[in-house]
Amino acid sequence: MTSISPAPNDSAAPRCDGFYHARSAAGDSTYTIRFYPDGEVITVCIGGAWDTALILKWFDRSNPELSKGPYVVLGEAICLTSICSQGRVDYAGFLHKGVLRVSSLSQINGHCSEYLSYAFAPLPELRDGAAR
Repeated sequence: MTSISPAPNDSAAPRCDGFYHARSAAGDSTYTIRFYPDGEVITVCIGGAWDTALILKWFDRSNPELSKGPYVVLGEAICLTSICSQGRVDYAGFLHKGVLRVSSLSQINGHCSEYLSYAFAPLPELRDGAAR
């Protein structure tokens, strides 16, 4: 992975009232990350069309089939690990102006992505502090 070079004076605290998402380079998949205030994160890669209403019915940490793990904020940087039954994926990056930029390395298949930009999508039902 490339070393992290965060923007000066930028907070790496992720938002927990929605999710971050990015399209694959080929445009055929969406990578999604959701942070929780207690330091847990869930991730999923969804192929095909994105349907927020349908996906949010199962995209929460109570779903035992999702990849989950810890995240930590270190100054302006953010690191997370997503673990599933096949193995884990490690991420490192930073937030800048609401966009999460992370590189990832799959310990499952060796796939590496460099600084994919994830946009934030707020969920109105989570703004009141619900942590579904």
